[in-house]
Amino acid sequence: MFLLARDLLDDRWLALALGVVYLLHPTSQWLVWEFFHPDAVSIGPLLFAYWASRERRWGWFAAAAILAAMCKEDVALVLVVIGLLIAFRGDRRIGFGVSACSLGWYVIATRVVIPWQNGIGPFYDTFFGTLGTTPSGVVYNVVRHPGEAWKVVNHRDRYEWLWHMLGPVAFVPLLSPSSLAIAVPMIAVDLLTSFPYARDAHFHYSALVLVGLTIATVEGVARLPTIRARRALVGVIFATAVVATVAWGPSPISREYHQGWWPLHADSTQAVKEAAVREVPANAAVSATYLYVPHLAHRVRVYEFPVPWRNINWGVRGENLDDPAAVDWIVVDRRLLDSDAAGLLASLLRTEFRVRSERDGIVVAQRIHPAGGVRGEPG
Repeated sequence: MFLLARDLLDDRWLALALGVVYLLHPTSQWLVWEFFHPDAVSIGPLLFAYWASRERRWGWFAAAAILAAMCKEDVALVLVVIGLLIAFRGDRRIGFGVSACSLGWYVIATRVVIPWQNGIGPFYDTFFGTLGTTPSGVVYNVVRHPGEAWKVVNHRDRYEWLWHMLGPVAFVPLLSPSSLAIAVPMIAVDLLTSFPYARDAHFHYSALVLVGLTIATVEGVARLPTIRARRALVGVIFATAVVATVAWGPSPISREYHQGWWPLHADSTQAVKEAAVREVPANAAVSATYLYVPHLAHRVRVYEFPVPWRNINWGVRGENLDDPAAVDWIVVDRRLLDSDAAGLLASLLRTEFRVRSERDGIVVAQRIHPAGGVRGEPG
């Protein structure tokens, strides 16, 4: 963002301020708090690709665009729009080529690669309710029945999400509609989908929207005719960014900082948790409480308890659950189990597993062979 603003505004201090504005945006900060996700990873290469396109550094653009497209299939929709902007700004062959390649990759990824790997199909298409079950169907119904689309969009949660995304940059992206178009595909998806997390600025579903807003903020400032007007507008943006980060962000200067989002105090059970993780051998298959799964992810197999005995966040529709007999170890925190999972654990400990340790409600259990031995014994 600094490079883009430096070159468009010809003022390094304004560029620095707008770079800080990006860091102050609550969504930018929440993406640090949220679990690792490829949408968030794509932000850097996408912004770099756009800057490179503005400078006509096509080698750098190609490298950054390909890296961004490798992150996740929906990134291709952003690149389609960037390609159109390149074309309309004079480099037609390159721009239309970028758009065509990006659209082609999106189709291949969603219609060939994903169905081939999951055996179910492009399941995201089912998240649009009565508007349709395919991208073309959704677009057709939105155009043919705009009143129905408006009923979907005209809800408080949609307005609040737009406020949380545009407010921190003082709605300046609206000054550059062409650049704001970069965010339009994902804004449309997030507004029309029935999936509520898509309209929560805490999560990665807003990452690609943030890319478009970031670019359009710089382009919007650049549309002002004088350096004095640009400085005044950047001052307004900076002020709104500070207010937004205090009100909505998770940083140390925000009101949310002490609301439980961060582990600000020592965890008295930390040593017990670490010991429980170490107890599971590297060659084991383990089913564990959700919060323990990342710390066990280098095992041969890791499941979110009560998977694979029960369907919890497995596959698309719970299809093809693995054989529970393959699980060697269980690591669970009793305090985080619902009644069904607690009952399952009690049954497994009576019949198939032996408790190896239990402290502070954290249970580590190992499967017992029918002959009385144990499988996956640590060396």
